[in-house]
Amino acid sequence: MAHSDEIPSIQPKTPGLLTREECAKFLNVGHNEISGIMRRFEVPALEGLYPERAIWKRILGVEPRDEPAMQALRLQLQDINWMVKTIGESASSIRRKIAAGTFDWPTGIQLGCLRADRKPPRLRRWMPRVVLARRDAVDLTSLQFLEDVMADAPEAEAGDVQSARISDAYPTDQDREDPENNVFAQIVRDNAQ
Repeated sequence: MAHSDEIPSIQPKTPGLLTREECAKFLNVGHNEISGIMRRFEVPALEGLYPERAIWKRILGVEPRDEPAMQALRLQLQDINWMVKTIGESASSIRRKIAAGTFDWPTGIQLGCLRADRKPPRLRRWMPRVVLARRDAVDLTSLQFLEDVMADAPEAEAGDVQSARISDAYPTDQDREDPENNVFAQIVRDNAQ
């Protein structure tokens, strides 16, 4: 059985901000997948760094309520092979049940772009803390799940069957393109000096 102490915890070098490499480790994907995932879920880059809370909120759909919850969210996301070992079902059975809507476990987060004209990407990842808590019947009140995340999502791109998540309360595209107008980037620059 898998335990959370066997799963790497990604501790950012810069508190609250992940580098591209740290994002790849955290999301458990290839380095080249990061820009597409961040763009798809509208996670802003601040001087090349990605805010942890934006990743948690926009990609995972959760917000931590306290420090232990933040540490739980820093556990590396796990792929279907981990789920197979953790719950004892085959990968094909898990995929089939998710597609049919009959999977009794958390369905994870599809990080890849689902398109009607292509096979589904193998980029579904699970939050280990959530799966292990479900398996062990442990309370997750320290995590605030954003149930209405998809209701606030922007329109999907043409052919995209699953849209991105929350789109408000973050810098606009104009702010991201012009670092002089981006107060978040200025704070990062000031703290780095």
